[in-house]
Amino acid sequence: MIFKNSQKGVSLYLALIILSLNLSIVLGTAVILIRGMEESQNLGNSIVAFYAAGTGIETVLLDRNNLATSSSSTFTGNLDLNNNSIPSYEVLVVPADGSECTTPNFCLRSIGSYKETKRVIRVNY
Repeated sequence: MIFKNSQKGVSLYLALIILSLNLSIVLGTAVILIRGMEESQNLGNSIVAFYAAGTGIETVLLDRNNLATSSSSTFTGNLDLNNNSIPSYEVLVVPADGSECTTPNFCLRSIGSYKETKRVIRVNY
C-alpha cells in the first residue's frame, strides 16, 4: 500500500512537464517568426534606400556636363512616395585627382536613406 500511495501525483506532474515543454516550443517559434517578419520589413526599407541611392547617381550623371563647373561637390535630394517617410539621397562627387579617384573623369558615392536604413552606391566614371 505504501507503493500505491506514493504514485498519486505523478500523472499531474508529468502533465505539467509536458504542457510546459509545449509552451516553450510555441513561444520559441513565435519569437523566431516575429524576428523574421521584422527582418522582412527591414529588407523592404533596404530596397527603397538602394533605389534612392541609384536615383542620386542618375540625377548627377544626367547633369554631368555641369559637374566640372559646379562649386559644390555634394548633391542632395528627396523622393516623394506620398507617405510619411521620404527617401533621400546624398551624392558626393570626387574629382579625378589620382589619390582617391583614379578614373579619367570623377567618382561618385551616393548614400540613399529610408527610415533607419542607408545604402551606398559607388560609381567610377
